[in-house]
Amino acid sequence: MFFPFSYTSLMNPLEDVQGKRCVSCGRYFRPDRRAGDRQKCCGPECRKKHKRLRDQLWRRRKPDYFRGRYEYVKAWRQSHPGSQKALRCKKRREIQVRIPTLTPIKSMRLNLRCKWPLDEIQAGVLKVTLCGESIWVDRGEGCRLGEIQAGIDEREWNGYSPGMLDPATQAEILRLFFTEKLSQRQIASRFQVHRRTVSSLILRRSVQLDRSSGERRTSLLAPYHERIEALLRDEPSRSAVNILQTLRQAGYLGGITILKDYLRTRRPQSEPKAYLSLEFLPGEAAQVDWGDFGDVFGLGRKLWCFVMVLCWSRLLYVEFTHSANFESFLRCHENAFRFFGGVTREIWYDNLASAVTERLQKLIRFNYRFLAYSGFYGFKPVACNPASGHEKGRVEDGVRYVRHNFWPGRSFSDLDDLNRQRRSWLDQFANKRLHASTRKIPELLFPQEKPLLLPLREPYDTDEKQSVRVSHQFHVHFDANEYSVPWRLAGRILTLRADDRAVSVWSGTKRVTCHPRSWKKHERIENPKHKEGLDEIKPGAQPSRDLEAVRALGPNASRYLEFLGAQHRSLRTELSRLLALAVIYGAEALEQTIAEALERGVIGSEHLERLLQQSGPGAVHPPPLKLSDPRLTLPATPPNLKSYDALLFDLPPATKNSNEENPAP
Repeated sequence: MFFPFSYTSLMNPLEDVQGKRCVSCGRYFRPDRRAGDRQKCCGPECRKKHKRLRDQLWRRRKPDYFRGRYEYVKAWRQSHPGSQKALRCKKRREIQVRIPTLTPIKSMRLNLRCKWPLDEIQAGVLKVTLCGESIWVDRGEGCRLGEIQAGIDEREWNGYSPGMLDPATQAEILRLFFTEKLSQRQIASRFQVHRRTVSSLILRRSVQLDRSSGERRTSLLAPYHERIEALLRDEPSRSAVNILQTLRQAGYLGGITILKDYLRTRRPQSEPKAYLSLEFLPGEAAQVDWGDFGDVFGLGRKLWCFVMVLCWSRLLYVEFTHSANFESFLRCHENAFRFFGGVTREIWYDNLASAVTERLQKLIRFNYRFLAYSGFYGFKPVACNPASGHEKGRVEDGVRYVRHNFWPGRSFSDLDDLNRQRRSWLDQFANKRLHASTRKIPELLFPQEKPLLLPLREPYDTDEKQSVRVSHQFHVHFDANEYSVPWRLAGRILTLRADDRAVSVWSGTKRVTCHPRSWKKHERIENPKHKEGLDEIKPGAQPSRDLEAVRALGPNASRYLEFLGAQHRSLRTELSRLLALAVIYGAEALEQTIAEALERGVIGSEHLERLLQQSGPGAVHPPPLKLSDPRLTLPATPPNLKSYDALLFDLPPATKNSNEENPAP
């Protein structure tokens, strides 16, 4: 049934009025109805421009493709010096190999595209290769340019097979080509065979019934069958690459393809499974998964790769992180939504612990915190069936694509450098490639999907929050590390907030401190300002400093300390009292009093203080403070003590009243 509108017009009603938008110039045009949704450009010039763009993207994505292919071909030619393929790839005049002329048994006219002028081909026979089989082509006399008369040996022609096609398929190919006038490319696409196989059958123009009549070339792998069997008996799980490396050491010169074909016949084959392809509408769904890359930076932590892919346009988002906990899970979602500029209506997960807490067949219990997050943006979480990776094959392919295309051959200094490189890779290569499934570029499809995404809201709070108690060493413990706080907060319960870059500690609504987050383990992150003032406030915090101050008083003080150590007294208390006496009475007076106490055999700060009061010149009082503001200096008024005399003696009431006018302060 023919519909007068396209599927994309259902998504964009403007296309019915304005037509379809050209992916190259951006103008609207009316596509050919016979082409349907396949026509992307408005005219030949735009198609050429679009093709050039796609070719540039392909070359940018695979810059070393032809370079590596050339090295492979060069190595093959060196290992096969007598091959016809190697001879053809030399200079043009070297390709003209003279071979004795054969008497043709069968003659036919072939229209071949010659890479060299026909005049350069000398008389005689030139050996060429078609579909892997050798035939003999004779120039002949009176041939037009590009048209060569072929003489083919009957014995070689019988062995020239168009492949492993059954007779019915061969007959159908001939009918479609000669009767229905289909091209060789269309026929090859319909039967899923190589175009050269179709070409060889058309050249032959007959159905081959017996393919065993011709002589077959001995396989290069045949002498190594017994060795392969021995390797499989020792270890059945050996890969084809591993077996190929072993055979190379034994002199095997063949490729890996025939080796894989042989291993496929020797190993037990699993039953094939069939799956239905899931189809999604634009803006309908996205898929999410984690990828484990191991401990890359030597921090004792795994490096995780978060991947989210849009199911319709196949636009890809990738982010690397040191943690895969719930907060990092939400943080990566936030960054992905900002990257896409919207949210899909569904997001599919593979029973991740951050999304699914419990599952019993079809009964699914989602994480309540994750349900709050999904309700915030309005998307529906969908959990795939267990052991059903095909249900989220789009993101599985995305993780595999990152692992095989982005990761190899790169070096990173830290996580920030790694994420900078992945963002550049996403913008320049990943989202500009021709997708293998859709055969379209995700970056060109995404503008059609973006208007159908759910709108963004204000950023969701994804910080890690927990209550912590400050230790006596004024540190808090978080994520296998310790972070310092001001010493005055020791023993208190505070609130810790952390993201992927910083760790902050809060007391109510006030931020106490903030540290850069460390992704190592068992580290102590300190701020020197957090212990300022601890020595002055806490008595005896620095006993060594007090000890040196007492010894500096003189030799008698050093002897006194030796006797003091033998007494059952608190050394910290005695040192503090000695320093106080030195401040009050002076260092010289204290030194003389200590010498007198040692002669009498008296030990103790209280005895020293009594001796200082009895024989000393008196207490040394510090000078008065000089205040800069004269308004702070108050006049000294002597107290009036007559009111106390009125209490001791019975004075007349008038005297009492007069004394009450000037009461004592």
